[in-house]
Amino acid sequence: LDDSEARARFGLTARELEVARLVAQGLTNKQLAERLGVSFYTARNHVGRLLPKMRASGRAEVDAALRAG
Repeated sequence: LDDSEARARFGLTARELEVARLVAQGLTNKQLAERLGVSFYTARNHVGRLLPKMRASGRAEVDAALRAG
């Protein structure tokens, strides 16, 4: 999915979409935190809010959802 399709389909903010793309690349919460310049706990919270929005039970499903549309 391109950014506008992903945002519309899942109701993601720009930041959530950024996090989703990084999660889909396989980054850990620690790596997310470093890449985004936030604490580990903030990165963990971003992922925690993202999964239900994308109806994903895990990180691999985020990647699948972004690929499948």
